[in-house]
Amino acid sequence: MEPPREPPPEPAPTPLGKSSLVAWISVAVFAAAAAGAWETMLVARAQNRILVLKGTLEAAKLKATENQLEAERIVVAREHQQALAARAAGAGMTVVILTAPAGSPPARPAPLGVMVWDAFSRTGILRLSDLPDGPGNLLALWAVAPDGRQGVCCGVFPCPGGEDPPPVRLESASPLPAGGQYLLFRGYTGLGDTLSGAREQGSIVLATPPAPKAGLRR
Repeated sequence: MEPPREPPPEPAPTPLGKSSLVAWISVAVFAAAAAGAWETMLVARAQNRILVLKGTLEAAKLKATENQLEAERIVVAREHQQALAARAAGAGMTVVILTAPAGSPPARPAPLGVMVWDAFSRTGILRLSDLPDGPGNLLALWAVAPDGRQGVCCGVFPCPGGEDPPPVRLESASPLPAGGQYLLFRGYTGLGDTLSGAREQGSIVLATPPAPKAGLRR
């Protein structure tokens, strides 16, 4: 009877050589680099997509703004054409005559004021002549309501000098309500703040007649 055989010894692990180690490291580095490159490509694609979307939104906003500006331009051009046609026909223009108020001492030549009111531009041109001498170096024109207690200041300006002073442009002129009056005050300060202040600080040098219609339309 043969004695039992011993199992063969397990082979010892073969040590990893330098060449094999370098190869494994190269593969690992290549895999990491490939993963990084793929991630960079994905990020670049996402950024490009975001830029495309932003460009699309900006283009849409720009187009909407252009459409709005074009619509406003058409409206302004139409209103301008209507205003030119109305002016050519003499519509929207009112001529107002201001004379010395009742009770003023007679003067020769008589003081006079002529204002042309343009309803489209909401401005006025006031021409004065032969104003009497008096205290104050400022003038203020007020459009006064029929009750005499409320009004709108049309402008404050220096007293014109000379025999033929240039006309005064009133950038904030106001139309005269039916039954109201234009009053021209003369004084030093406080003429354009309130109507009561103009009455207290100044004196009336010119006025329109207290009639239902103070303007002559042409």
